[in-house]
Amino acid sequence: MESRSKVLSVAYRLAPEHKFPTAVEDAFTSYVWARKNAMNLDIDPGRIALAGDSAGGNISAVVSLMVKDRGLEKPRLQVLFYPSLGADFFSQSIREFSDVFFLTTRDMLGWFGEMYLRDLTDILNPYFSPIVNPDLSGLPEAIIITAENDSLRDQGEAYIEKLRSAGTPVTGIRAMGMIHSFLKFTPIVPAAADITNMIWSLVGKKLGSS
Repeated sequence: MESRSKVLSVAYRLAPEHKFPTAVEDAFTSYVWARKNAMNLDIDPGRIALAGDSAGGNISAVVSLMVKDRGLEKPRLQVLFYPSLGADFFSQSIREFSDVFFLTTRDMLGWFGEMYLRDLTDILNPYFSPIVNPDLSGLPEAIIITAENDSLRDQGEAYIEKLRSAGTPVTGIRAMGMIHSFLKFTPIVPAAADITNMIWSLVGKKLGSS
């Protein structure tokens, strides 16, 4: 793998049987477990990255917030591929691409929220919508990748700017020509593979630096 890193794939309890915040609490518990068991896993606890795409990008961003809020040692890096970061009804990308890719149409995004959330007040909870968190300082360095032709593009890029304004180091990458979930297309789309390999190489360099 281009990042030259071990990968721990975390399973979490799923909606609608398990509503918010079950998924993020499960992921947070997994992060704490990984740090405590770093020796057995043969990993450096100071060089852990949180990474995910789409809903997984949301979870990685939220766990980064939870780690900060609970006063724990933060990961070295958070890597968010086309993350869902909060409700978006008015941005250019949601208006332009809300009917393009079936997983991120306006109707599907609403349905996912209905399945996951306990009620509408959860939309304003920073552990569901990290973009509404009033203080984004002190978070792990971030690499945020958006897809040019994705309804979630603008909220990801708005989060990049909010992190920068808060003093959190962040690298923003817009994957030109790509759509949501392009990670899954790397075996058949050379451009997606090229972008993905470049990103994982960057991750490896950042995790390898002291």
